[in-house]
Amino acid sequence: MPGSSYNDLTIGGYIPGDSLVHRLDPRAKLVCFLVLVITVFLSSCGTIIGACLCASIFLGWMANLGVLMWSWVLKRFAWLLGLAGGLNLFFGDGAKTMTVYGFTMPISLDAIADALFFTTQLAVGIAFSVILTATTKPTDLVRGMGKLANPLKRLRLPVDEGLTAMLMALRFAPILQEELRSILEAQKARGVDFGAGGLRTRAKILSSVFGPALVGTLRRGDQIAVAMAARGFRPGHTRSEFRPLVFLRRDLFAVIGTALFAITVTLMEMW
Repeated sequence: MPGSSYNDLTIGGYIPGDSLVHRLDPRAKLVCFLVLVITVFLSSCGTIIGACLCASIFLGWMANLGVLMWSWVLKRFAWLLGLAGGLNLFFGDGAKTMTVYGFTMPISLDAIADALFFTTQLAVGIAFSVILTATTKPTDLVRGMGKLANPLKRLRLPVDEGLTAMLMALRFAPILQEELRSILEAQKARGVDFGAGGLRTRAKILSSVFGPALVGTLRRGDQIAVAMAARGFRPGHTRSEFRPLVFLRRDLFAVIGTALFAITVTLMEMW
């Protein structure tokens, strides 16, 4: 991301770009994402997971996110992948335990295979979600969800209000991160050492951070509410769009290609 560090990027953050994946309609990307994720997590065959892994690598290359971006993602989610693999390794169903050089291991070959399969499955799902959020602006993502959820309005469900709340939640993630960073830097400038003392001392020090951060976030929320009211936002009223979404031929091709891929790998698993 030009002009910034990947350490400043929040999980689910948008990375500006001009790749083909960036230019796709958010509705097409949402449909493709759902199809791919369902295919990944409903599969029980290693060949299918391998095909989905290749698809995620191909999409990541098309999105032109860069090696640094993927190394950052692996670093952020390494604990989750390790936890998932460890739980399946030691607590999963397996056959007899292994014996290596006369030592009986508390794991089996079946448990190792299951742990590798589930970890790869989870990693591919994370990769697809990162590609979606990194190539789609949060506002466009919410607008795409709103367009896809339009049929629910016939049931008198508050679709627009729910999507607005979702957009505000996405907006507040970087705001909260910014508040925490500024308060941490201010406390360090005053000589506060967050690594000193025991657990109780560190908890007291952190309490001096979360309090002001919460107050600052609430103040930002109040400012946003006033700004929305000043711009004429009224719950339940129809809103106009400055740049309406347009579903082009490339979006249709992307959806059809994803559907054909999912059908193909599903038939491979059935055979």
